[in-house]
Amino acid sequence: MNPSTQACVLRTGAGDLQGILRDKVRIFRGIPYAVPAAPGKRFTEAVAAPAWRGLRDATALPAVFPQLPSRLAVVNGHGVEDNSQSEEAFLLNVWTPAEASQAPVLVFLHGGAFVSGGGTAQWYDGERVAREMGIVVVSVNYRLGALGHLCLPEIGSDGNLPVRDLLMALRWVQRHIEATGADPRQVTVAGQSAGAGYAHLLGASPAA
Repeated sequence: MNPSTQACVLRTGAGDLQGILRDKVRIFRGIPYAVPAAPGKRFTEAVAAPAWRGLRDATALPAVFPQLPSRLAVVNGHGVEDNSQSEEAFLLNVWTPAEASQAPVLVFLHGGAFVSGGGTAQWYDGERVAREMGIVVVSVNYRLGALGHLCLPEIGSDGNLPVRDLLMALRWVQRHIEATGADPRQVTVAGQSAGAGYAHLLGASPAA
């Protein structure tokens, strides 16, 4: 930890998180919002992550869901080359102003043509937005490629797993984001490319 940062703790109903405080923004990375309903089995729905005991480290660069290099990497760079990959990367990041009180929330959904990217990628760092706009920023991973979209009724998958992942993430926000100084009644969902498509879909979904 460099001299311009210091440790901070966030206490939520799911457990305590150790993050960092930098220039009046608290940063918490790799927070689990869900786990597979059947651990170790692909194509199962996600359920709420269980609470944990003790202090969970939320400072390291989190995993993303499995993916091949993006076809746009030659233009944009890879974006997730430093992230590990995991089939259970049901994780989100939170950036919150240190003095937040009833702050609005922005939940950002990443793009990547439904096959690449990740909300925990360094591309989608919400620190500056949180600092300059005084809002709480949440970025989230969702399942990609065949692991999210393969539609095979015989294995119990209808191809809509990423939507269900995102609904679980929004439920996490409703249950726990108030601990950051946010107002869970003021949540805006936005996205880029594939993420914008999901944001539109969620906007039309009563479940969201």
